[in-house]
Amino acid sequence: MATPAFHPKVRVAFVGAGWVCEERHIPAFQKHRDVELAGVVDSRLERARAVARKFGIPNVSAEDDPHRIPWMQNVDAVSITTPPHSHHSWIMSCLDMDKDILTEKPLALTRAEGEALIARAGQSKRIFCVVHNNIFTHAAMQAKALIARDVIGPVTGLRIQLLNSPRRHLPLWYDQLPFGLLFDELSHFLYLADSFSPNLRVSHGEAFPSRMGMTTPSLATLTLLSDNYPVHFELDFESPVCEWHMTILGTKGLLILDIFRDIIAFIPQDRQHTAADHFRTLGYATAGYWKGFFYSGIRHLTGRLKYGTDVVIDNFLAARTTGTPPAHIGLKDGARVFRLLCDAIDALREGTSSFSSGLQLEKPRAFKHA
Repeated sequence: MATPAFHPKVRVAFVGAGWVCEERHIPAFQKHRDVELAGVVDSRLERARAVARKFGIPNVSAEDDPHRIPWMQNVDAVSITTPPHSHHSWIMSCLDMDKDILTEKPLALTRAEGEALIARAGQSKRIFCVVHNNIFTHAAMQAKALIARDVIGPVTGLRIQLLNSPRRHLPLWYDQLPFGLLFDELSHFLYLADSFSPNLRVSHGEAFPSRMGMTTPSLATLTLLSDNYPVHFELDFESPVCEWHMTILGTKGLLILDIFRDIIAFIPQDRQHTAADHFRTLGYATAGYWKGFFYSGIRHLTGRLKYGTDVVIDNFLAARTTGTPPAHIGLKDGARVFRLLCDAIDALREGTSSFSSGLQLEKPRAFKHA
């Protein structure tokens, strides 16, 4: 068989032509001069064509198997942004074709599928990465720098609060997942907590069914343990507003990470909790948010806030050059976070026994699901 001709650029195929691909992945790859945008695959051919036209990409396909796409044979790397239920099949097929892979989370919908995928990827010599993008946001990087400088003292706990409104724009596929949208969005907070907390593991969980008859629970709580402190996660899926926050507590103060706005605020220990201390705390919180607004808010308004996805793709491409798995997004990290996700879902399933004897959530009369 003839030796393939040397190609100076990394040829990348994009599988899944939705918003994440169009707004995050393709622009981040496009800024690299040594990358060639080779093709777009989507179950909706017209959508694939529209994205290809926008970025000048030569090839499109609506096939669901890369083996049946002729131009895929010449691709070096694949970016997978399809709905979660198809991640497993696309990843396995691309591994069979010996491609470097960057995939959105989660890896699969079941533990068995995920473990089979992890084992197969472990046998490959190609680069395999998972998009744990929020680890590389400005707020998260600042938090790690402040912790390293001992600004908040030794970390004593993490508190994660996820407020979601069912009125928000929701993906069409979320109700197909175990525990609905929680299964997809919980991964963000598991990899974030894992990046701050040594030896993280799930302790217990509890969930309450949706008032609206949806797969996503109305309320869910999880407790995880690290070597040094607990991590508490709380979801309210029927909130009037959407807010994602992570609070890192230390002996000298705390850090509040506003995930949606990529803002961090430092609040020092409030001493005797007097009126003066209250205003001091307010000053720190207000100053932190205004500083964050000028750094991240303007980028958000102008579409330049990428929430770390650009850094993930930079690191993925660098790993192809060095052959070294990048920190926080390589197979080892992706496997650990996927297993935490499976453990969390198992804990929530066990916690559903409270439905029969615990709190019964009634549907609010004024609430109408759009």
